[in-house]
Amino acid sequence: CSHLAIHPKPAKTTTLLNSIKSKFQGKVIPEELLAELLEQHVISITNEKIRYNQQKINTFKTQD
Repeated sequence: CSHLAIHPKPAKTTTLLNSIKSKFQGKVIPEELLAELLEQHVISITNEKIRYNQQKINTFKTQD
């Protein structure tokens, strides 16, 4: 989440998945991380567009 707090946030699901792949270079499974972000309500997705919960991002970035 600290990465989301300081870098531009992808607007579409595919872009976010590509960003995760690039950032973690095989260390995490992008779809699993996306699912975790959804489960923790850090993001929500409607019609492939992502909405970010800035309050959750700020909360989780302090835990990184």
